[in-house]
Amino acid sequence: MDKRNTALLSVIFGLFVLGSARAADTLTPQQFSEQLVGKTLIGHTVDGQPVTVRFNPDGSAEIRTNKTQDTGHWHLSDTGYCLTWTRLRGGKERCLTAQRDGDLYRTYIDGRPNAEFRPE
Repeated sequence: MDKRNTALLSVIFGLFVLGSARAADTLTPQQFSEQLVGKTLIGHTVDGQPVTVRFNPDGSAEIRTNKTQDTGHWHLSDTGYCLTWTRLRGGKERCLTAQRDGDLYRTYIDGRPNAEFRPE
């Protein structure tokens, strides 16, 4: 392969990597607070179940699915946010991260997909 083809492939690869990195940006705790708190989020869980979530400015949270409705509390963490539902997950706190891809948000627990949604 000549130098021009090598250079062209390097540029293409660089643009691919740059585009992939920008496709979904992990939110800082501050961005999570600014972009999602106080809004109703509508989407679905990783297993396809419809879900509606709301993170209220006072630290309370609400969730509704086809199977259940629950309330709880949330707070910012070093890498995202943590949730404790009254009944869901046995009332145990779980910490999540969120990524934004355009107007779509995805949440992750321990690096595994949890849900995706859009603010209403």
